[in-house]
Formats: sequence, C-alpha cells, structure tokens
Amino acid sequence: MVKWMMERIVLRYLLPDFYAESAISISPMWLQSLGVRVVFIDLDNTLTPTGFWDVGGDERRWIEQLRLCGMKVYIVSNEARSRRVAHIANTLNVRYIAPAWKPRTSLIRRILEADFTEPHSAAMIGDQLFTDVLMAKRLGMLTILVKPMTNLSFITTKVMRCFERPLLKWMRQINLLRHCP
Repeated sequence: MVKWMMERIVLRYLLPDFYAESAISISPMWLQSLGVRVVFIDLDNTLTPTGFWDVGGDERRWIEQLRLCGMKVYIVSNEARSRRVAHIANTLNVRYIAPAWKPRTSLIRRILEADFTEPHSAAMIGDQLFTDVLMAKRLGMLTILVKPMTNLSFITTKVMRCFERPLLKWMRQINLLRHCP
C-alpha cells in the first residue's frame, strides 16, 4: 500500500512530461505546436554550466528562436546572488526571477497571472526533479527535464542528486521518460 502511494506521488509530481539531452535540443517550433506561450528556463546546468557568467552561442541562438516563435522567456534561478542572473538575462534580453525559491510556486504563479497565461500554456525546462519539475508540476505546467550540463553543482544540489538518481533509474527501467521529438 505504501509503495503504491509513493509511486503515485512520484508519478504525479516528479515525472517530467518529457526528457531532453539539452535545452538547445528542444525545438522551439515543437513547443509552439504544443501551445506554449511562456518558457521558464533554469539557469545553472540547464542554460549555462554552474557558476558561469556567460551563455554559449548555441544557447543564445536557441533563446532567440524561442522569442521569434512568439514565446516570452524567463530565466528562473534559486541563486540568491541575483547579480549574475541579471547579467545573463540582460545579455539575452529576457526577464529573470532570482531567487525563485523553487519548488515554491508563488513567484511563478504571479508571473503567469500578470502575463494572463494559463499554466498549461507554459513550460519549465530544468535539470532537477525536486526543484524545476516539482514546481512546474504543482502549477500544471509542461515539464521538460534536461541532462545537467556538468557534474559541478552547489552542495544542496549534490545532496538532492543522491535522491534523484534512483528515481531517474526507476523511470528509465520502466520506460516512463518520454524523449522530446
């Protein structure tokens, strides 16, 4: 009984809708075809390696493609020092939320309401189950989990990865992870 209940919780709140090797491998036109109007993107290990102050050329072009497809783009980071996040967001000409306090939902909910966007018209792209996916699932957003760019992480992320690894292994073993087309 307990195992069944745990599986239901995991499937409801932690199973991403899709999995991708990287953020830039996700087609902006595919997101547009799903009705996505707002894209929230995690920063560390999703858009840039942890701690980096610059974004690569491929990531810049991908962000521009999202914008050309008519999507609003937000960088979402739990980093308390928002100066780096602001620098990257300004460089990309996108908005940002930092610190976002993921998996809390209040800041993202307010942005969706201010943009007159229903959660099902928004996507969250990130590399962590217990922050990015959990927050977005609680709101009813599309979730795309990406492979982390590097093994470098903050200490809290390293601890959470110890819980993530067995869950991801289980999801792979029973073919629950759907890859982005």
